[in-house]
Amino acid sequence: MLRTSARMNTALVNMVFSSGKKVSGTYTMLAYKKEGLVPRFSFSTSKKVAPTSVLRHRLRRVGYAVVEQIQKTYSINPGLYCFVFKINKGVSICSITPDVTGLLEKSGSLSKKTNII
Repeated sequence: MLRTSARMNTALVNMVFSSGKKVSGTYTMLAYKKEGLVPRFSFSTSKKVAPTSVLRHRLRRVGYAVVEQIQKTYSINPGLYCFVFKINKGVSICSITPDVTGLLEKSGSLSKKTNII
């Protein structure tokens, strides 16, 4: 799970949805705003997508795990990133990683990490 300092609170999420830009993928929708000193993330799911809280929390944990994997290979620019799951069927770390990576690329927030020796 992503550390608390890399996650967003409710006030930040509301600000991003009201004044941020939005891009859509297969499984998720990304609302983002390029401000702040570090990248911060949130994942949410409506009751229409996952009716039980167990499923909603599972999707959220999968999302945070994907972001941790992406941060190992990419450098993510500072900003606020809110992901909203659109569908529940067939969501796993393997299936959602390309979707989240693609949305971050569309927003212009990814760059390859360079190893300087």
